[in-house]
Amino acid sequence: MDFTFVNTTDAPRLSRAEAKRMRAHVTRTNFSERRRKRTTVLKLAGAASEGDNDERLRRQREVGSIPSPRKTAIVDSTLPYSVLQTVMIKYWRDDPVDSPGCREWEAFVLSEPALFEGIVGVNMRHWSPAPAFQKRAEDHSSRAVSIIINHIRSGTAHQDGVLGAVATMALSESLDRNEKSWRMHLDGLAQILEERKARGVRSMPSWFTGFIVMDLMNNVLGYPRVYNTQVVQALAGNGHPDLTMVLRIGAKLVKFRKTLADYRNDPETGAHVADRLTEMVDEIDRELRVMQANKSAYMRAASVGARIFLRFAWPTEAARPDQLTRLGCEMKHAVCEFPFRQCPYMDLTSTTFVMGFLAAENDSPTKWFFLSRMRHVVAEMQSRGWDRPDVYYIERAIESDAALLHKFRAVFDPGCFPSRDRPAPQPRLLPKSDMAREIQRVYDLTKVSH
Repeated sequence: MDFTFVNTTDAPRLSRAEAKRMRAHVTRTNFSERRRKRTTVLKLAGAASEGDNDERLRRQREVGSIPSPRKTAIVDSTLPYSVLQTVMIKYWRDDPVDSPGCREWEAFVLSEPALFEGIVGVNMRHWSPAPAFQKRAEDHSSRAVSIIINHIRSGTAHQDGVLGAVATMALSESLDRNEKSWRMHLDGLAQILEERKARGVRSMPSWFTGFIVMDLMNNVLGYPRVYNTQVVQALAGNGHPDLTMVLRIGAKLVKFRKTLADYRNDPETGAHVADRLTEMVDEIDRELRVMQANKSAYMRAASVGARIFLRFAWPTEAARPDQLTRLGCEMKHAVCEFPFRQCPYMDLTSTTFVMGFLAAENDSPTKWFFLSRMRHVVAEMQSRGWDRPDVYYIERAIESDAALLHKFRAVFDPGCFPSRDRPAPQPRLLPKSDMAREIQRVYDLTKVSH
């Protein structure tokens, strides 16, 4: 793919303003071409590698050998670690950076270049709307895709790090509302799961299954980030009973929501439909209580979120304020037991997280727990030039349910956020903060090292 280059220096027919506009147009065009090229290359790589993978697996089975995962770790470089600490750890986390869970996660991310590039890319994409950060995001994401393609061609895409990299790329496209690329990455994720199954790799990292489980209510409300029926079925069919339960309950929740929508559109359908809805709520809630007894904090949080949703959607005796308050506390306890804290974009787009906030008693420590995490991230994003990220991220997780959206707007206090009628702040190329200066310093070092 050829890019466009225009030299406007001393151009006789362009004024300075016109030359500036021309350069801006060329930049936008090239960025668009780069994104299109990246999507095309991924599709071609997937198609080209399908036959190669079949033949390679056949030969490996004949000789009885499976190659060990390739070690392409980058932990020996202090530069990537500095970027990771700056973007992911020092800023986004509030737990000690030297905690065992944190160190283990850092080591895992740095052991797979595709995962590292993907994570930094998605963070850069949503760090600031400034062109400099958006260009860096493109660079990191492009490198992540290239490394993933190399893994596919070399038969090493079954590794945990590659699984995380593809899931991260899917999350990135979901945040950008790019459904076409999002589906492409999820298709790739399903293929990787099938390859793992063919190689006899049945174990699955807990952070990955946790990500899928926490997307249960997002999928029910029409905003999945990595939840996909094909992906969940592949996991469930590979010996993961928790995912089988999630798949079954998710289907029942979707059916309940459709029945509820039909009833609200035509209340005269009769009392028998209302009775049926009550029966569905009771049946699903019983299964969710079983799911809540699971030892996994992700399973407990997802089940509590779904139980809160049912009480808001179809109030019964179980929807008393004290019951909701109790569920809100249980949600907080489950979230606090996650092995490591999720990235802020996962918090802000999590329907389950919003459910905990809505169920918590007003002015309680539980309410403040959820509010402070959301408000802190939103305020920081606004300070870097984003306009009302609470609307773009948080409300998006529940925008398909008018009743939930109304409840959220009624209790969410934006605090220091500007009014909806106030003009959006102009993005700054680089916020004047210690964190921004640290990021700039790290990238300056990167330029020197290359």
